[in-house]
Amino acid sequence: FRLKTITEGLNMVMGYLSTLSERIAGAVWQAQQSLKPVRCAAGTGRCEINVNRRLKLPEGRLVIGNNWQGPTDAKVRVVRFDDLDENPVATLLHYACHPTTIAWQNQYFTPDYPGMARRVVEEQVGGCCLFLQGAAGNVTPRGGFTGDLRVYHRLGKLLGLEASKIALRIETLP
Repeated sequence: FRLKTITEGLNMVMGYLSTLSERIAGAVWQAQQSLKPVRCAAGTGRCEINVNRRLKLPEGRLVIGNNWQGPTDAKVRVVRFDDLDENPVATLLHYACHPTTIAWQNQYFTPDYPGMARRVVEEQVGGCCLFLQGAAGNVTPRGGFTGDLRVYHRLGKLLGLEASKIALRIETLP
């Protein structure tokens, strides 16, 4: 963690870090107290909001850029958990892309595209949504490294709608 690079708001970061272990332990305790049987199912789809970021220039030098022919994984993987009455409890969303839409021009903390995707899934499917980072390697969001918050909102909505479509079409099994 690069605490030395934080020039403003360090007190908020330190306050968060000092209580993090207790918050994690509390979340684990709370989860253990509310265990219940579920039904589950998995499905896959595709969303192409990512692009390979390893670009080879004509003279052979590698730089960070949009390599439209480079390898990416556009697969969206979803696992949905319902209670025994088939009411949504949780959705796992797995996608391979660094959450680097927002760059240095931005002055806000953001959840980047995973936060928006989670919000869409929770609104469309119900329950809570957990985003699982896939093997992103040299994969970045299309239009990433920007200060424009609309970009991460749009990309997250696209991913969230695809994940919601997958989650809603699968049938959970006991």
